[in-house]
Amino acid sequence: MRENAIEKIKKMREYNEWYINKKPKVTQEYCEGDLVGVWNFEVMGDKLAPAYRGPHTVVCKLRNDQYAVADIERGQVSQPYQST
Repeated sequence: MRENAIEKIKKMREYNEWYINKKPKVTQEYCEGDLVGVWNFEVMGDKLAPAYRGPHTVVCKLRNDQYAVADIERGQVSQPYQST
């Protein structure tokens, strides 16, 4: 009985790995100085609030498709913003 459960778990793990990896996600590459928008997590659930904050400029690229961004010069800013 225990061996049967172990086999089912192995088969399910293999299926899940296949299902997730069958369609790899393509990421967008940005260069330093590109203008980007940042997802606005502060207003989750508010339908009328903007979904993105920005524009921001890419300061540098970090590892794992992450970027350091900062406010643009002479832009309308409600509060200073710098993030990764």
